[in-house]
Amino acid sequence: MGYRTEYPSQDELRETFSYSDGQLFWRSPKGKQDATKPVGYATRNGYLITGYSFKGKRHKYLLHRLIWIWHHGNDPDTIDHINRDRADNRIENLRDVSLSVNHMNRGDTHHVNELPRGVTLQKGGKLKRYKAQRRVNGKQVCIGLYETVQEASVAYRAFSLGAGLPVFDT
Repeated sequence: MGYRTEYPSQDELRETFSYSDGQLFWRSPKGKQDATKPVGYATRNGYLITGYSFKGKRHKYLLHRLIWIWHHGNDPDTIDHINRDRADNRIENLRDVSLSVNHMNRGDTHHVNELPRGVTLQKGGKLKRYKAQRRVNGKQVCIGLYETVQEASVAYRAFSLGAGLPVFDT
């Protein structure tokens, strides 16, 4: 496992910051800090971060992790932004999930084609069919082959729901 930043405790965060609607504010500003302005700034990849001194060293911290700890007191391996907006750190938009669920909530922006999640085009001879498939416990499961994209998409959704797996509308 790689290096992981140590985050402050819930008590320390609550002493240092107040929380309001997805944002943290300094409780006792020092230097250029302003208690009326939200803490942090956006990175190129859309996450909000802030510089903060902890245990005598200045570190950069992801705001959604600070907010999670501020509310729940723990630092899970993966925190998902439910609405996929990396700058929306309202606690109701954050959830502790497995890495695979987090990846399923990425949206279809990472797909080159225009097919829905879980559907691929199968070309074979003169036939053009659509395959519905889903990864379950690390293994790819073929749900079936269908004549239309819509049929394959419906089969993917039905399989996912029937297996108790999360379904994300994309």
